[in-house]
Amino acid sequence: VAKEPRGMGAAAICTKRGGELNGLVTVATEIQDNMANATRFFELRRVTAPPQAAIGPAEKMLVICEIDGQKAGALYDVLKEFADRGVNMTRIESRPARTELGAYIFFFDLDVADNEEALRTSVEAVARKSKWLKDLGSFPVVRATP
Repeated sequence: VAKEPRGMGAAAICTKRGGELNGLVTVATEIQDNMANATRFFELRRVTAPPQAAIGPAEKMLVICEIDGQKAGALYDVLKEFADRGVNMTRIESRPARTELGAYIFFFDLDVADNEEALRTSVEAVARKSKWLKDLGSFPVVRATP
């Protein structure tokens, strides 16, 4: 972000010290909506951005969707699409959609395994059972070392 020209829309969420070390200007602080939050970081780029050297092969895929929470078994129906195709889901989170009472958005981390067809068809099936779905793509996993 620090290397991007100003006005290009680049932004970072980081610690105050991280911003100082990289010459960033603080725009907002205390942006969490829950004091007990934990943050996972993703780097998002426009499709037109030049690719950089990958850290490693893609290991995970991130999908977010909203399902009909008023329908009994709706979450089960979505999870079954992954299970029936042998797609390993390593994480699931839900957050209020903030559109209506009882509406939730689900975040799924999926293993990117050898069977790309199973992954693709399961995501397509989940999309059909969702109000909306966004595939945020596949990415390598960077593990912190102690």
